[in-house]
Amino acid sequence: MATDALPLSPIRQMSLERQDDSQGEDRISNLPEDVLVHSLSFLPTKEAIRTSVLSTRWQNLWMSLPNLTFTDLSYLHRNQDRVPEVRASFMKLVDRSIHHRKACIRKLSLSLQKEVDVFRLNSWLCAAIRHKTQNLDLFLIEQEYVILPHCLFTAESLISLVLRMECTLRAPTPVCFSSLKFLELSHVKFKDVQTCQELFSGCLVLEELVLKECNWKNISDINIDIPPLKKFSLSNYTSQQVKRVNCKIKINTANLSHLSCQNFLRVQLVPYNPLPALESAQVDIFGVTNRGEDGRRAVQLLAGLKNANSLYVTNDSLLVLNCAENPEADLPTFHYLTQLYVRPTCCLPDVGTVGAVMYLLQKAPNLEFLSIASEFQGQDLDWFFQTLPCFTSRLKSFSIMYFEGTAASIQLLKYLCQHAPVLKKIYLFSSYELTEEIKDQVLQVLGDSKRVKIRFYS
Repeated sequence: MATDALPLSPIRQMSLERQDDSQGEDRISNLPEDVLVHSLSFLPTKEAIRTSVLSTRWQNLWMSLPNLTFTDLSYLHRNQDRVPEVRASFMKLVDRSIHHRKACIRKLSLSLQKEVDVFRLNSWLCAAIRHKTQNLDLFLIEQEYVILPHCLFTAESLISLVLRMECTLRAPTPVCFSSLKFLELSHVKFKDVQTCQELFSGCLVLEELVLKECNWKNISDINIDIPPLKKFSLSNYTSQQVKRVNCKIKINTANLSHLSCQNFLRVQLVPYNPLPALESAQVDIFGVTNRGEDGRRAVQLLAGLKNANSLYVTNDSLLVLNCAENPEADLPTFHYLTQLYVRPTCCLPDVGTVGAVMYLLQKAPNLEFLSIASEFQGQDLDWFFQTLPCFTSRLKSFSIMYFEGTAASIQLLKYLCQHAPVLKKIYLFSSYELTEEIKDQVLQVLGDSKRVKIRFYS
């Protein structure tokens, strides 16, 4: 009976290929060393190391691998009694791979699910720095306490550093990242304002900063003043500590071109001045606890983004903006804004934020593209367009997300075609295939006009 052959592991396949050539030349092993190392780089680190058993030629090739990835999965072993043995084997493998190599390391990724001995961890990190590691990803999932070595924070070779550690970051002083271009801190708890400030101040040439789910409990006020910074992302979706957190992050960087702020309002992001080089911004703020104060914070954030060309804002953010005392008067004019995207925070459209959308549209005289998720149901469309000069003179493209073909949405499209003279394209996105009847109703609003093109997407 014929059976399907099981797939061979890369090592087994290479071994069989060598056996096939046993009567002749071993063509693979005779390739130049740099070619063999490059080939090994496509294998998982563990598989690449296993090639050392193929022959004497292969014994130490893996020691020249530029990228090393180690993930401790010993806790998943089906025989829990063997977990300590498997973990000890993993530790020895990392020891051998990092300490006993001569070549430089391009990228090292360490993911440790369980607590690890700090001295052993730091010996790996120091060895990695000695081998001029350029990219370092360190994930410490259950580490309760760790003091990372000083050499890590003064490494001249580091270009990218990712730290995910659910414990307090204790950065020794001084901090001097002379080559670091990318820094991501995830789930980090900052010890105090001084430590946090010294860390950011030591990033002399940083171009991108990502802060994910960090614990800001010990931080009241921090300044991020990094002149070369081009991209900044702040995200805090966990709200279990909202009542205990009240942190203000001031960002003052003239070259920032991309900003993303997705967090609850107890962690306040404040552009120190309107960011002059800003191209795009993404805003998703939520967690209202004090309507007046939170509304003021929303206005302050948006005011710092007034130079953006493209703005992505969620319905939650608009609800916060509605809490401001007088947003129409307090918001600045967005002279450079040409693209505005309004998105729901969940899967369903929210039609309760039309007023806040109006505030933004009234302040965007040069808007050329508008994408909304709600359909402005129940609005007075005459008033809507009469107060929006951008619609009568600038708007070229318009899109609706979660389009369902309701009477209100058809009315909106008809009004757009009649009163937006430079409008050329309308994009309608639906979560399901629209019926031919609905599509016909939409196309009828065009009449004989060939100026506007409508496209359907599902």
